[in-house]
Amino acid sequence: MTSPGIKQIDEVYVKIQGEKRFYGWLAYDPKNKYIIDFVIGRRDDDTSEGLFKKLKRFRGKVKLVLIDGYLGYEKFISSYLGIKCRKPITGVINKSRFCRKTGKFYTYGLFGVSGKSVEEVIRELGIGEEITTSLIENLNSFIRDSVQYLVRRTKRLARELEWVFRALSGYFFYHNFVKPHWSLSVRSSKNWIVDGATPGMACGITCAPLSLYEVLTFHQL
Repeated sequence: MTSPGIKQIDEVYVKIQGEKRFYGWLAYDPKNKYIIDFVIGRRDDDTSEGLFKKLKRFRGKVKLVLIDGYLGYEKFISSYLGIKCRKPITGVINKSRFCRKTGKFYTYGLFGVSGKSVEEVIRELGIGEEITTSLIENLNSFIRDSVQYLVRRTKRLARELEWVFRALSGYFFYHNFVKPHWSLSVRSSKNWIVDGATPGMACGITCAPLSLYEVLTFHQL
């Protein structure tokens, strides 16, 4: 897999029978629509750090990180994604602070970088014009709709955290390697997909979407 120049990091709430405070953290490549990795656990630094440990293979190669206002991210971005004195440009959108004057959430940059500087990098990388985590938040909504244990107000709660881990692993494999992504694919004049491309193809991991047969026979990537 080529190193993603952009990473978005966000969390999704996970409810287990008898327990209520579990979260899943996702790292997402918004340009290639690829789910890079994830962890599940309690909402604390140990779980959050577990995700960044998985991402340290990209140390020094990430140009931009987009996060929400969760304070636990800052030290891990510096420790696991930075190199020597150089840290990735990091944009933050604080969803708990809304500016009535601008009609937007409060946004800023970490490590002494201004919000305007972050927005310039975002425009340069071609993913929008301002700091936003909307892409990964939309993905979180799709995950909730697709994984029965995460559907809002569902009565089908998982009894063990491992059940959720397996369900998410399966969905992420399907998202990355099986289902063509609309924005990555060649489309007709009516916007129908005519030549499907998956996130795995966009990252250079596979050369074609995997079929259900290949999935069931444990096709090796």
